[in-house]
Amino acid sequence: MRRVSMLVLLACGCGPAVKTGVRPADPPPVARAPAPPRCTIHERRVSETSRGSVRPDVAASGGVFGVVWEETDETHRGVHFLALDAQANPLGPSVEVADLERGGAEPHVVPDGDGFAVLWTVDQPDTSVIVFRRVDGHGKPRSDVLPAISSPNARALAAVRLDDGFAVAWWTWSSNPPLEMVTWLDNAGKPRGKPLALAKGALVEPAVALASTGAGARAAWVEQLDGADHVFVAELAPQGVSGRIDLGAGSTPSFALDGVLFANLQDSSVWRTPPAAPRPVKLTDGQSPSAVGSSLCLFRIAIATGADGTESSADQLRCLQLDGAKVARDDLVTSAAGGVLTLRLAVAGGVQAVAYQTEGDERMQVGFATLQCAK
Repeated sequence: MRRVSMLVLLACGCGPAVKTGVRPADPPPVARAPAPPRCTIHERRVSETSRGSVRPDVAASGGVFGVVWEETDETHRGVHFLALDAQANPLGPSVEVADLERGGAEPHVVPDGDGFAVLWTVDQPDTSVIVFRRVDGHGKPRSDVLPAISSPNARALAAVRLDDGFAVAWWTWSSNPPLEMVTWLDNAGKPRGKPLALAKGALVEPAVALASTGAGARAAWVEQLDGADHVFVAELAPQGVSGRIDLGAGSTPSFALDGVLFANLQDSSVWRTPPAAPRPVKLTDGQSPSAVGSSLCLFRIAIATGADGTESSADQLRCLQLDGAKVARDDLVTSAAGGVLTLRLAVAGGVQAVAYQTEGDERMQVGFATLQCAK
């Protein structure tokens, strides 16, 4: 009889008795990471609306941000400097640092102790001169306007402070072929030694990034190879260029942490690679990246559709925080209906400061914004 009972149990598929009326415990809720805290953003227009203002640059020194730009009207091109704090408040009026009679174009600014050094180009009938001037933290001159580099149609591309002076990257399109060069300056801004040749050949848009290594510099620049712009990186010293590496097709290079960042214009993407080996990995989407340390600013084109179905576009200026090869946060700074045409980044005390050019009221203008985010 016992054997028959076992057969019946097996045939019906019955198992051991289960206590009824008890609901299995719900799985624990999945923990979600909290949203990152909002950033504090301050912004303002720094240029006059009555003039066309272009080609801004920015640097940080002693907690002060120095912004320079080229300002034009019908009769005069000038170079203006404005000091601002971390809340984008001006620390005084803007100062025209160029010679009032000769003017200037395409300025660059670098930190210099508790002040700044400003470089720009003065065009003359037979040549162009890249000049140098030291100013204090409010733009007051500390030196005369000194000639640093002379060459037909010369334009500065980048500058960096070294232990014993400065390195200035520049180019000229008048030579055949066009040249990208680096000139060494002493602490007073006077040239020393012979310029170094980085690249020769035609370019769609020349660009150089410099980072100090003490007495020398690390450079990343754009050079044309097989009809396409490529990004190269090398170590620079007064004795010459060493360790030259092709990182691949790209533009607008800059240095971030231990890597080189650059843009790919074909698909509006931003790439990162270690400087010692060409292994680019896509970091994010965007254009015109400018990086300092773990900070990166760029712009993206945003399309909006109105109630009537019409579309409009605006460039979104965004600043990102990097965690190694990953993006830790991505924040909107401002939107520019006239487009972001140039942007430069400086960082001090956890504050990202970006100077940018846009078009407003049919005139070019320069804006400035600071962004501070909780960790």
